[in-house]
Amino acid sequence: MQGRGAGAGGAQAGGAGKTPNSGKMAMPGDGGAGCSKYVIVSARGTGENQLNPTGNRNVVKGVMSQVPGGSNYEVKYPATTDYINGPVQGAADANRYLAGQKTKCPGQKVLLVGYSEGAMVVVRTLQKIAVPESQVVGAVMFGNPFWKAKMPYNKGTATTGQGSASVQGVTVPKQFSNRVFDVCNTGDVVCTSAGGMAAHMNYPSTAAGKEAVTWAASKVKGVGGTEKAVAGGEKADSGKGHAGAPAGPRGGAGGPAGGGSGGNTGKSAGQEAKKNTGAGH
Repeated sequence: MQGRGAGAGGAQAGGAGKTPNSGKMAMPGDGGAGCSKYVIVSARGTGENQLNPTGNRNVVKGVMSQVPGGSNYEVKYPATTDYINGPVQGAADANRYLAGQKTKCPGQKVLLVGYSEGAMVVVRTLQKIAVPESQVVGAVMFGNPFWKAKMPYNKGTATTGQGSASVQGVTVPKQFSNRVFDVCNTGDVVCTSAGGMAAHMNYPSTAAGKEAVTWAASKVKGVGGTEKAVAGGEKADSGKGHAGAPAGPRGGAGGPAGGGSGGNTGKSAGQEAKKNTGAGH
């Protein structure tokens, strides 16, 4: 597990801590022969490796094993401590990918998943979603720096507080409120601005983390496939566009509370992820 703290109201108007990272998850296969029934667009947290993101793995793996015929796209963005520009870049990449899918696979259903800074990417993606809103079956977020108490879609044990980036005023569009599963637990400094990093790192093993898998799978069950073939599906990015700093020890404190990284130049190549026709890896 890796982790880096994020103080309340961290660098550049709020920050997100690093997310869990253990083991490997293979990238999905190329979807050139046709379109998957649904696609999971997953945004990793601060410091996670582009080619081995694991914060969202339980959801991605769990859904794809329970509901065959899906594919997974990993959002290409820096995932550094630039919490203003990074999520914007991530959302642009996610929507670029979705715009391509809209043409190649019309009607394909979409599930968004984001951990920590990746949750910020999800919210910003929803704000300018590139596919018809009806195609978005759900959005799952863990340790969301944009989290606010008393929202109808909140999950987890936290009931008070607000995220370390809530000062940015970015919120989930109302039309998606019945399709969001926003998990925040008491003691997570990133989504409540109180506590520490331990709670932020443990979502996959919590009750709400496990419930998120069941909820997400229920959202994509029964989704019909599309018949239009994908013409020349692009290969998943195998480069090292990840600009985040090396991982620290799990639950490490400190983090970006005092200064921002600024000037992140991580590429948003946004190439189409490969189709995964089996159970999760």
